[in-house]
Amino acid sequence: QVDPAGKRIGVLTGSSGEAFVRRTWPDATVVGYADTDLVNSDLEAGRIDYGFNTQLPIEMFMKSDAGKGYNFV
Repeated sequence: QVDPAGKRIGVLTGSSGEAFVRRTWPDATVVGYADTDLVNSDLEAGRIDYGFNTQLPIEMFMKSDAGKGYNFV
Protein backbone atom coordinates (compact mmCIF):
# COMPACT_ATOMS: atom_id res chain seq x y z
CA GLN A 1 0.00 0.00 0.00
CA VAL A 2 1.34 3.41 -0.98
CA ASP A 3 0.92 6.34 1.42
CA PRO A 4 1.49 9.53 -0.58
CA ALA A 5 0.82 11.87 2.37
CA GLY A 6 3.41 14.62 2.24
CA LYS A 7 4.71 13.44 -1.13
CA ARG A 8 4.76 15.39 -4.41
CA ILE A 9 2.56 13.86 -7.12
CA GLY A 10 2.84 15.06 -10.72
CA VAL A 11 -0.40 15.23 -12.71
CA LEU A 12 -1.65 16.73 -15.95
CA THR A 13 -3.19 20.10 -15.10
CA GLY A 14 -6.98 20.11 -15.41
CA SER A 15 -7.22 16.36 -16.00
CA SER A 16 -9.56 13.89 -14.32
CA GLY A 17 -6.39 12.41 -12.84
CA GLU A 18 -5.66 15.68 -11.08
CA ALA A 19 -9.17 15.72 -9.60
CA PHE A 20 -8.78 12.08 -8.50
CA VAL A 21 -5.42 12.70 -6.79
CA ARG A 22 -6.70 15.80 -4.99
CA ARG A 23 -9.81 13.95 -3.79
CA THR A 24 -8.10 10.66 -2.88
CA TRP A 25 -4.88 11.96 -1.29
CA PRO A 26 -5.63 15.40 0.19
CA ASP A 27 -2.41 15.33 2.23
CA ALA A 28 -0.24 15.01 -0.89
CA THR A 29 1.20 17.99 -2.76
CA VAL A 30 -0.20 18.08 -6.29
CA VAL A 31 2.17 19.44 -8.95
CA GLY A 32 0.49 20.28 -12.27
CA TYR A 33 2.14 19.87 -15.68
CA ALA A 34 1.17 20.73 -19.24
CA ASP A 35 2.17 17.34 -20.68
CA THR A 36 3.27 13.83 -19.77
CA ASP A 37 6.88 14.34 -20.85
CA LEU A 38 7.30 17.04 -18.20
CA VAL A 39 5.87 14.74 -15.52
CA ASN A 40 8.28 11.99 -16.56
CA SER A 41 11.27 14.38 -16.64
CA ASP A 42 10.60 15.64 -13.13
CA LEU A 43 10.02 12.09 -11.87
CA GLU A 44 13.35 11.00 -13.32
CA ALA A 45 15.09 14.07 -11.85
CA GLY A 46 13.60 13.46 -8.40
CA ARG A 47 11.60 16.69 -8.30
CA ILE A 48 8.39 14.71 -7.71
CA ASP A 49 7.85 11.45 -5.83
CA TYR A 50 5.10 9.99 -8.01
CA GLY A 51 3.64 10.58 -11.46
CA PHE A 52 -0.08 10.01 -12.01
CA ASN A 53 -1.36 9.38 -15.52
CA THR A 54 -3.30 6.93 -17.61
CA GLN A 55 -1.75 3.52 -18.11
CA LEU A 56 -0.53 3.84 -21.72
CA PRO A 57 1.82 6.85 -21.27
CA ILE A 58 3.20 5.30 -18.09
CA GLU A 59 3.82 1.96 -19.82
CA MET A 60 5.66 3.77 -22.62
CA PHE A 61 7.82 5.65 -20.10
CA MET A 62 8.61 2.51 -18.10
CA LYS A 63 9.73 0.70 -21.27
CA SER A 64 12.16 3.51 -22.10
CA ASP A 65 15.71 3.74 -20.76
CA ALA A 66 14.67 6.62 -18.49
CA GLY A 67 11.85 4.54 -16.99
CA LYS A 68 13.94 1.54 -15.96
CA GLY A 69 13.69 0.88 -12.24
CA TYR A 70 10.19 2.35 -11.79
CA ASN A 71 7.11 0.28 -10.94
CA PHE A 72 3.34 0.61 -11.00
CA VAL A 73 1.72 1.25 -7.62
